[in-house]
Amino acid sequence: MRRIVDLSRDEEEHALELYRQSIVIDCLQASVIDDEYMRKIRDSGVTCTYLGIRDLTSCAGRYRLIEENPDVVLGPVTRAGMS
Repeated sequence: MRRIVDLSRDEEEHALELYRQSIVIDCLQASVIDDEYMRKIRDSGVTCTYLGIRDLTSCAGRYRLIEENPDVVLGPVTRAGMS
């Protein structure tokens, strides 16, 4: 696989357009969610991260994360809410 620096201008423009039209989901999120993590996820190009809930403490933490980062964290979305 070629690195982005090896791409022609047309290939790079095509790749960037493809990315702009894509949703990049991280379903293996295992990081400690702190300010550093939030900075990294904003800079990474990941569009969505699945944050599972293990117990009620975890659930409360997820809602706190949503409240503290409303510009980048969206709460639970139902199928009905996506239409």
